[in-house]
Amino acid sequence: MTANQFRVSKSQNLLSILSDPNLCVSYSQFGEDTLIAEYLIGKNFTKRKKFYVDLGAYHPSRFSNTKLLNLIGWMGINIDPNPDSIELFNHHRPNDINLNLGISVLPGK
Repeated sequence: MTANQFRVSKSQNLLSILSDPNLCVSYSQFGEDTLIAEYLIGKNFTKRKKFYVDLGAYHPSRFSNTKLLNLIGWMGINIDPNPDSIELFNHHRPNDINLNLGISVLPGK
């Protein structure tokens, strides 16, 4: 269901959706972020420093593997070669380190 569909829903329908125990919030393309969060919580990594590095971060929320972690208090480094992407990260995740660069095993531009 898209955000626009939520807006036109009756409030009772919205409440029933939000109170569903099977509701799953995911920002990544295929739900990887929920698997990562589940794994970290199951392995009791929540007591360690909450830090991520996202290479090829692309967007602060769309297809993001780190947005869910960010929402639950993690911080990290987002790296993307697209300056427009980094501008969005700087706006939406100002507490993260957002780097406009590419990563490669080969030196050069």
